[in-house]
Amino acid sequence: MPLQNELIERVRKRFGLLASSSPGDAAPVDFLVKMNLPPLMGRRDAVFERLVEVAEGDVFASSEAERNALYRRMGELVQVAVADTEAILSTLSSPDTEARERRVLQFWLLIRELALALEVMTRLEERLFHPVRELTLELPEPSMREEKLLAETEISLVNEMREIFESARPQLERYRAYARNSFSKPNAERYNKAYNEYLRVFA
Repeated sequence: MPLQNELIERVRKRFGLLASSSPGDAAPVDFLVKMNLPPLMGRRDAVFERLVEVAEGDVFASSEAERNALYRRMGELVQVAVADTEAILSTLSSPDTEARERRVLQFWLLIRELALALEVMTRLEERLFHPVRELTLELPEPSMREEKLLAETEISLVNEMREIFESARPQLERYRAYARNSFSKPNAERYNKAYNEYLRVFA
């Protein structure tokens, strides 16, 4: 199977975890984290909106180095969402809510792997086609076919990320609505404040 198709197939298989993961044993409730649940959710939701905005932008108008930095930044933002989801999981006592959050965690872990793969790919392109001067080993010249394959795979993975965001948005928005509807007025205000502030910070 060509490298490009193999990568896409692996991504699709991992995406299936969003719908198929099952809850494990419930973690002990961290009441300090539970107090910060609305801000954690606000920050995580801000990460999602910023990542969608970046992914849907004109990514390929940038140089390899700029795209590498962009993918690295995306990975950093995803890690924030992963950490927040893990913290949220530590507060839950409802099996249904825990199962929902574990599916959300699998989603974020998948996006993190995609961002990492894209970062590595652009770094590989830079090293293969623009080697550092200090490199003294005699390496074969990459072919035009290999360069095209790497470029096509990067494009496919970015498009895959866009499709995953589009497919996951309705489900994630339902989850967000469930949570917001359960907030008291003060907690709703804390959620909105965190969401709007982190949208600004992550811009």
